[in-house]
Amino acid sequence: MERNWVKLRNRALLEYRQGIKDFLDFAFEHTTMGDKIYCPCKKCNNYFANTRDDVEADLLTIGILPSYTHWFRHGEERHFQTCDSLDNDDESDGDGLSEMVEDYCAAFNAASCAAGDSSGDSTPEKPNDDAANFFLKLGDNEQKLFLDCKYTKLSFIVKLLHIKCLSGWTNKSFTLLLQLLNYALSKVIVELPDSLYEAKKMIRDLGLDYVKIDACRNNCMLYWKENSNKSECQVCGLSRWKSSEERVRGKKVPHKVLCYFPITPRLKKFFLSKKTASYMT
Repeated sequence: MERNWVKLRNRALLEYRQGIKDFLDFAFEHTTMGDKIYCPCKKCNNYFANTRDDVEADLLTIGILPSYTHWFRHGEERHFQTCDSLDNDDESDGDGLSEMVEDYCAAFNAASCAAGDSSGDSTPEKPNDDAANFFLKLGDNEQKLFLDCKYTKLSFIVKLLHIKCLSGWTNKSFTLLLQLLNYALSKVIVELPDSLYEAKKMIRDLGLDYVKIDACRNNCMLYWKENSNKSECQVCGLSRWKSSEERVRGKKVPHKVLCYFPITPRLKKFFLSKKTASYMT
């Protein structure tokens, strides 16, 4: 179904009104809320449920969220990105890292100049230690792979890790690929990490890693905080660990692991970019 209408600014256009009708027909065909659906207007933001007439009125007067082209809140299946879609990227890598570095440099230079000018009424606040450390590490990894290349060292490694996850590469194959790239392209490419461990460390050092928490195979509980040392589920009694035959190099292997992404460091990163900071405010 055509979705370009959601980006139209002129809501009086026939194309926009027809798009609303198509959306409402689809949404109410898949709703589980009776005579209501979540309203995707810019005000309700898919948080509040309304009747068809109310949603239609909001979409006509306020407008639909321009980024809402995948109607997962209204019954459309979630689809994960495939390897084929990796070739459809924009001209830029879209990660916003370069903008962050530029924002930081501008703020730091302004602070330095103001500090040297005693006649100024106020001195712009310098980045704290955490932010300064983040930008230092970010700057080290923002080198272009080669002249006029759209990928930096960091964005290229992130893309490779993405493909690894999508394609099910083994850790060993990923490390061998990095070693081959470093050897074959040493004359035209910046030095890349030489192992999966070093590649992940780049992400971890930027505060964008995750925490692994063992979980019950039946999803009864997490082995976390006061339960972190328990060896069996307190609900179903199932062992936390797989059988001894399934151990890796003698180490116990949990039945299931939850990957938890801490929210605090991610919120901090939103405030490091001038663009996303305005949205957060």
